[in-house]
Amino acid sequence: MKKIVAFVLAMTAGGLLWGASFRMPPGRWWDNPRLVRYLNLTPDQQSRIHDAVFDHAERMIDLNAAVKRAELRLGDLAQRDTFDEKAVRAAFAKLQMARQNLENERFDLLVAVRKILTVDQWKKLVTLREELRRRRAGQGRMGRRPGMMGRQRPSSPGAPIQPRPPQQPQYQQYQ
Repeated sequence: MKKIVAFVLAMTAGGLLWGASFRMPPGRWWDNPRLVRYLNLTPDQQSRIHDAVFDHAERMIDLNAAVKRAELRLGDLAQRDTFDEKAVRAAFAKLQMARQNLENERFDLLVAVRKILTVDQWKKLVTLREELRRRRAGQGRMGRRPGMMGRQRPSSPGAPIQPRPPQQPQYQQYQ
């Protein structure tokens, strides 16, 4: 138990790890040649990460389906003409448990990948993920309509759309 507590405390120290927004990069990032070079991943690490992701992904498919089923059941119970508060509360509790199980599996995957990477590789991965998150936030993608990239929203309905001035990236691309 002490080892687990020490591990979690060590991982959260310095703000490097388990921020609410941290997720693994999308897709098969461990096979991306530029990212492999940037992180200096070995073929053995790539293989182990692949195996861990595949193993956890299989379980997450089932857990995600359990969340969807629980959402469906809760919605059905809440919309019935005869409202049974006790049944709705029980269905909500099952939904919360299903979501928690899915998040636990995601966390377990994160821990599995962290154990495969060296400290330097992990720091680079966290830094890269944070830079990508900042870059996306800086582009103002939230709330944009398709086709609005690089243009400002009109200040009032019917006003012309003004082009947004180009911005210089504030990060270094990994090589």
